[in-house]
Amino acid sequence: MTQGYITLATKSQDDAQIKQAVALASSLKLHDPVREFCLVVDSFDCVPQKYEDAFDSIVELPYGNYDPNDDIALNIWQVYHCSPYEQTIYFDRKSIVLDSMNDIWDNVSLNDYTFSQSSNNFRGEPSIDIYQFFIHDKNKLPKFYTDVFYFSKCERSAELFKMLDVVLKDFRRVYLQFVTENRPNYFDLNLLFNITFKLLGEQNNIHGHIPYTSLRLDTLILNDHDLPPDWVDYLSHWWSKGVLKVGNHRVTGIVCYNSEQFLDQELLEEFRKNVRNSKNTV
Repeated sequence: MTQGYITLATKSQDDAQIKQAVALASSLKLHDPVREFCLVVDSFDCVPQKYEDAFDSIVELPYGNYDPNDDIALNIWQVYHCSPYEQTIYFDRKSIVLDSMNDIWDNVSLNDYTFSQSSNNFRGEPSIDIYQFFIHDKNKLPKFYTDVFYFSKCERSAELFKMLDVVLKDFRRVYLQFVTENRPNYFDLNLLFNITFKLLGEQNNIHGHIPYTSLRLDTLILNDHDLPPDWVDYLSHWWSKGVLKVGNHRVTGIVCYNSEQFLDQELLEEFRKNVRNSKNTV
């Protein structure tokens, strides 16, 4: 069966989004040169020609961009229809991969879809999810992470994304039905994904696990009450020769960096150069 990766960059003319997707694709090419990578955009014109070679395929949203001012939220259900692969791992665009993916594929490829119930912080400890899943707990909803997930082309996965489409487009009415305590007045993609699982009665039938590190300050217990919104402004970090350290802890595997500041041009070009060098040595 064909296996590959996919991400979204659906805010037209946002150069930062494309660069994040390039870095993600390049990091995967370094650690998994066999499997392909698909970028989903709202318009082919948004990908500069110099970056086109970072992707094996570039696909336009088949049902159009439901919110050109949004990042991915209202369009993420379309990844099922966009993927050219029989088995797909989706990544949030603000992610990089620092190790082989083979063990993860072995873990998930026998399932219809996989969403993880845990992540790690930069210290390698289980993330504290009090803040992220506060509303979920109050309303007895499932608690799955949605930064990285796997799906296969099958009837069960198709039903999941079909229902997700309905939930996302009518999220305020969905909130009224399923969120009775601490109802948000904003669009919460993770919350809506988990409501979809509840609607389908699938929360106890999601198998497998994708380990990853989530670089966010709310995954930690910190004594400082005056925290910046971006972890980059609080924690020291450095990158050298493919090694990432945050707060003097080496971070490995899949890393969701959740920051607009983390990826600079120097790091992007290092990924690109390393991919070119790896191709030349084959």
